[in-house]
Amino acid sequence: MLGWGAREDVSLSRTLVVAAGQMGPASDDKAANADTVLRLTDEAAGSGANIICLPELCLTKYFGHWNTRDHARMFDEVPGPMTRPIQETAARHKIAVILPLAERDGITLYNTAVVIDASGEIVGRYRKMHLPGSFPLKDRGAFTYERLYFTPGNLGFPVFDVAGARVGIQICHDRNFPEGYRLLALRGAELVFTPTNMPVVDQVWQSDIWETTLRLRAYENGFFHVGVGKAGVEDGLPYVGDSVVITPLGGAVVARAKTDGNELVLAQIDLDDVAEARTRMPFPRDRRPEHYRELGT
Repeated sequence: MLGWGAREDVSLSRTLVVAAGQMGPASDDKAANADTVLRLTDEAAGSGANIICLPELCLTKYFGHWNTRDHARMFDEVPGPMTRPIQETAARHKIAVILPLAERDGITLYNTAVVIDASGEIVGRYRKMHLPGSFPLKDRGAFTYERLYFTPGNLGFPVFDVAGARVGIQICHDRNFPEGYRLLALRGAELVFTPTNMPVVDQVWQSDIWETTLRLRAYENGFFHVGVGKAGVEDGLPYVGDSVVITPLGGAVVARAKTDGNELVLAQIDLDDVAEARTRMPFPRDRRPEHYRELGT
């Protein structure tokens, strides 16, 4: 028996190259940000990557910190004028792309990651489930207004068959909620991307907790985990960046960004390590879901 959520259509080769497309501070010009996405995708394809993920809201600045009514311009329809050039680039290079953006669906607004396969087709999307709204410091008031700008995701926790892997996505604040990652693992996810815009805020949001959380999610669920961040200083706020690729074998970091700007982080991974990790540490066997019913309240 292969175990929890494992796939039985195992091919002879289960290796692929994953890319984290870290981005530096965004421009006010959405088209300029899209050009950066295209350049990173070109570079990833040229380096042999099968799939690339960009940071959260990669076509705009992180406007969650803005207390403004002028936010509608930050959102785009999917598919639409901003996604089509990226879809065309994916098809030309035969590379899958995870494209996080601010999505407008009719009158409803979401923090979304669009999944584009190697044919350039949009095969699905994940909408951020957990929206932050916090008061981290007494003298600054609300630090993020995402709850004003976005509607919580309504698509659950889908798993996508793309780039030869079973792929799941969580976005930024989602990383603080282990339930979503566990569901993805139980549904067979072998590779999970967590695109993020995480600033450093004194003793509240610290850079080291970023890596700690990502490594733990990989270890406890037995999947490869790719964290993709915004880096550098944007609108006076320093962002963590530190994009990483993490193996399920002990939750070790196997590739890491070296700069605070636009950077491609590449790693060749072997999906057979997922089965190996879940054999070494069979956490699903030891789960007691009949005693977790309070979690549903």
